[in-house]
Amino acid sequence: MIKFCISLKIHNLGYLEIYYHNGRIVKCHLSKTNRNLSNLQELNGIYSKIDNYLQGKYDASDILDLISIPKGLKGLILLGVLAIPRGYVASYNQLAKVTDTSPRVVGRVVSLNELPVIIPCHRVVRSSGELGGYNAGIDVKKRLLNIEGVEVQGDKISKKYFTDNETLRKRFIQLLSRLKVLT
Repeated sequence: MIKFCISLKIHNLGYLEIYYHNGRIVKCHLSKTNRNLSNLQELNGIYSKIDNYLQGKYDASDILDLISIPKGLKGLILLGVLAIPRGYVASYNQLAKVTDTSPRVVGRVVSLNELPVIIPCHRVVRSSGELGGYNAGIDVKKRLLNIEGVEVQGDKISKKYFTDNETLRKRFIQLLSRLKVLT
């Protein structure tokens, strides 16, 4: 049974509602209202870890034990998204190369991400720097990127904010190794 977990305030965007099951976050979404329905003391460890991660104090490897990563290609792509450093973006093409698939498959998996913001699909953009899509809307994607220090000019991002392929690959391998240790 999925239990409601916590709502985390995200700057001026509203709240991130986080659902958990068996000690792992399995789903989340942005909401306008705070609906904290769980005992926060019971979940203090999850709350503080995710809050610190969202503030940039923790890295993706610090929260792998809290999130549910699916098996197979979908999981690899989502791990690739987690490998994008805060303050940077990566293209669908870059992620496709790291995960040995096509940009269209990356786009499809990212569009179905059940842990938006935590698995930062807002950091995935087109190779041209255009924002592409975002389930919560382009304005939310822009604001999330701005919160992380990425400047959005119109609906485009400068190449200076793209992570380089080698950094993305190394971070992906590190997360993959860490995930294997946890499972």
